[in-house]
Amino acid sequence: MVHASAQALATCLTSDERNRNLLYPDVTRIRDVSIGIAVGVIRSAQKLGVDGETKLRTLTDAELEKFVRDQMYHPLLAPKEL
Repeated sequence: MVHASAQALATCLTSDERNRNLLYPDVTRIRDVSIGIAVGVIRSAQKLGVDGETKLRTLTDAELEKFVRDQMYHPLLAPKEL
């Protein structure tokens, strides 16, 4: 899962960030980057058959991103039920 998170992080750099020679995405995009990493780790766990929530297997990447975003903590919003 560590390898999957590192690979997902590497794909999160925008062309602007690459042009600025950044190694990591800009911290101002931390929430979006975190979602990208979460999706990458979930997909890796699914491929290895170690995912605990099998209902997520049928989701498209866009649907999975929305699921992760909806589950993400936000200090101004109440938590949602699973």
